[in-house]
Amino acid sequence: EVSLDVPASILQQHEDCGLYIDEPAASLLGKGGAE
Repeated sequence: EVSLDVPASILQQHEDCGLYIDEPAASLLGKGGAE
């Protein structure tokens, strides 16, 4: 779902999008994993 509260959520609509984040930021993410 695209949300005005999270502008980057529009990237979910792109078929070839990658995300690069540093280790401290990655540690704040959940461990759900993408499939």
